[in-house]
Amino acid sequence: MVSKKLMLGVGIPVLLFALLGGVFAYWGSMGGDSSSGHRRDFQSSGSLLVASERILVATYLDEETHEIPTVTRDDGTVVGSVTERFRRFRIVEALKGDGESGDIMYGVTSVGRKTPWSAGGSKSYTYGLPDLTADEDYVLFLEGRSKQEGYPSQYGDTLWMQPGEPAIAQLDAAGRLTFIATDRYKDNIEGKGLELVTGSDAPFELTKGYITVWTSSK
Repeated sequence: MVSKKLMLGVGIPVLLFALLGGVFAYWGSMGGDSSSGHRRDFQSSGSLLVASERILVATYLDEETHEIPTVTRDDGTVVGSVTERFRRFRIVEALKGDGESGDIMYGVTSVGRKTPWSAGGSKSYTYGLPDLTADEDYVLFLEGRSKQEGYPSQYGDTLWMQPGEPAIAQLDAAGRLTFIATDRYKDNIEGKGLELVTGSDAPFELTKGYITVWTSSK
């Protein structure tokens, strides 16, 4: 019979290994240089639709980037930050959630962060972000979070962020969505043995009509 002491001695290292594995998996999903910074990579249209609180057709106007302090020492010295890109859109149509045609809204995406080391100093990370064309219409998949302290007031009280990737697409005349994603996402999806749809950066197809029917059935 194995003693309780032996079981405990073996169990603790295993538990610590599992916990550390979870931490490393989390940071790995956040990514390093050239990562998108997203924690979720969607492999199906259903998971993307469920995760999105808002789905909008909107016209991209312009964008601004802000570095926002997130961690301070007791003496007030800032040792960490997140760099957020705020993209301004004019709503054309809401496919899920609220949004009036003509209203201005902002989508925010993390494009970098600086994190402190316990021994001092910090490490900087940058994340890729697909380029958009001014005055072009896009379909945006969004989730809302309360604005945190330190974020600019002009962007409202709710931060509308991508729930993961892919979460932005172009819309053709037939209502078909062509997704736009980072190289990190595409490499990760292909590494899982999934094929991207021709001409799109997603391994699944989606249409505006399907989104409308799906939303109305909920």
